[in-house]
This record gives sequence, structure tokens and C-alpha cells, in this order.
Amino acid sequence: MGKENHNYKICSKCHVAENAKSYNYDFGKMKKFTLRISLNAFCVEYSLQKMKKFEELIKSNEVSEAIRKIAFLHIFLFSKPIDLSEILLSIDEDSQKTQLIEDFKIVSDLNRDFSSEWNTSILINKVLKTSKSDREKDSRFSSISAFLIALSKKNEIERFQNLWISMNGLYSYCSKKIKEIVEATCTGRIHECKQLSLFKFLYSFSSDINNNSLKNYEELKEKLAEYINYGHNTDYSIPKSVYEQKYKDINKMLETYLSQKKIDITAYGCLIIDYAYKMRCELFHANKPIPIVLLKEDCELKILKLINGLLEAFLLENIPAAFADDFISKKTSYIMSKQKEIKDLLEEKNNNQKKKKNTKQGAK
Repeated sequence: MGKENHNYKICSKCHVAENAKSYNYDFGKMKKFTLRISLNAFCVEYSLQKMKKFEELIKSNEVSEAIRKIAFLHIFLFSKPIDLSEILLSIDEDSQKTQLIEDFKIVSDLNRDFSSEWNTSILINKVLKTSKSDREKDSRFSSISAFLIALSKKNEIERFQNLWISMNGLYSYCSKKIKEIVEATCTGRIHECKQLSLFKFLYSFSSDINNNSLKNYEELKEKLAEYINYGHNTDYSIPKSVYEQKYKDINKMLETYLSQKKIDITAYGCLIIDYAYKMRCELFHANKPIPIVLLKEDCELKILKLINGLLEAFLLENIPAAFADDFISKKTSYIMSKQKEIKDLLEEKNNNQKKKKNTKQGAK
């Protein structure tokens, strides 16, 4: 006779509703976890031959992984974080309440309900099938985590910091996939400016792989301030179509400015990538103090709100798309049309390093 299985449960304080969503997932060699989840409630059930003590169960990887999956799923399904401060653990007929550490409560209430706007089935499937170690290697999860945190922030600087981290995760993932398609020999981390160049090309913000990026940030900030101060009330989330319709004067000014400076990028792309990157450099570096106070009439605040609105809408649309299985394959022919230029861009650093090494050896 085989060994008897022991039944384990990880549940919320509240009972799961009868119409709860039900999902199955595996965790390493441990199979058949059943997760049921409804608003503010969850229950995970599984069986093991090993009999664990509660002290061991609380510290186990399967509990921490279940909690992480629940946190993601609840936000995807209901656009709300779930209270995980206390859970109920059960082993066969015995139960014990457990306090969880504060690290599970990073995301607070969100500023918007996005559950109806996202194809959550794709995201849920990825979360259920992906382990913590694999998520840490996939920058799309960095992107989505930072985006969710951004949605819980009201302060515009905190909001921007997390929106840009989310953008960073997205363009890091895209540049890595582009590199794999063209089989470039570049080793190690791709420099950020090259990641941005590939990202601008992938999303048709620039037709040239070796595009020039925005150089004079302060000059463009002054021009934006002139238009912002004419009475633009920036929206919380600004889709591209709304931007092009409502901010025609800014768009026209940017197009003229970029043309004069011979910068190959669309006005919209300039704001959410080049300008936002320069803003990130201004706000994130330790040698540049972050403003303690932003007054209601400060043009910096108005510009920041505009950039945040554009970034939020762009990420809202494009993060879920990046999780689709055919995301990159749809763009493969487009990428291959610039295969040589992409290889040259990525291999430039390697070639420069080889030249420096040869020069040093020659000097000896």
C-alpha cells in the first residue's frame, strides 16, 4: 500500500464565494494545486505524502509562492489588492491562523479599475505557470509589478518613478527578444541607449535603428512649459488618440522642433521615451535633489502630469500585449528587415572593446 496523503489548505479569513474563479497549477515537483479566488477571499488546496508541522509550513516555498500568485490574480481580476496580513493554514483537520510579513502589502488601493481593459486570462496563465525564479529573469514581470505600484501612487514623482521602471522592464524585454531573433553576437547587458533605440524602432516611433536621441532636454522643457502654461489641463491617463486630438499644438511644436534638430522620432515617441528618459535622469540621480514640494502652478508639475498620463496609457495598452505568445512573432519580419542595422548597433560595443584591447597590446 502507498503512503497516505495529507491535505493542506492556505485560506483567507473570509470564505470564498460560491461563484469563485478556480485555477490549477503545479509548483516544481509538487502537482495539482487548486486555487479558488473571489473578491477579498481565496483558498489553495493541495496534497502531500509528507506530514509537515505548522512551523515548517509557514516558512515553506509553496506557501510564499501561493501568496504571490494570489496577490497578482486578485489585482488582475478585481483591480484591488487583497488583505494578506493574516491567513489560515490547515493540515488535515487542524488549522492555525498566521500573521504575514508586511512585504506582501506593497500595492495599496489603485487609482483606476483596469480589470475590464486587460486580457487578464493571458496574464493569469503566465503567473500560474511561472515560478518566482523565472519571474525574476523575465523583465515583463518587473514591468507589470512597477505599473501596479504606480497605479496606487498619488504623488506625481512617485508615480513617474514607478511608471518609468515599468517602461524600463518593457524595453529591456523587447531588446532581448530582438537580439535573439537577429542572433547578434553581443554578449552581456545591452546598454540602455541601445535598448531604447531598438524599442523606438519596434514600436515605429523611429524608422532608423541608429536614431539620434534628444540632447537638449532643458531647451525642450522650456518650449513645453510655454504650451502647458496656456491652460492645458492634463488628464490622468492620456491614450495616443486623445493626445493627438487634444494636444495638437504641443504635437505640432514638437514635430517642428524635432525636424529642425534632425531627430528621427515621432512627437509622441519623443515624449514617452526620449523626454521621459531625460526626466528620469533628472529625478533619479542622487546628485540631483528631488523636489520636496511641487506647487499646483509649477510648470514642472504640469509637464510631469502630461508625461505620466501618456506613460500610463501606453503601458496599460502594451504590457498585456507583451505577454501574448505571438507578440514578437508578429513583428519578426519587421525586425528582420533591419537585421544588419540591429547587428551593427549591438556589436558596436564589442568592436570598440576589441579595438581598445588591440591598441593596449600594440603599445606593449
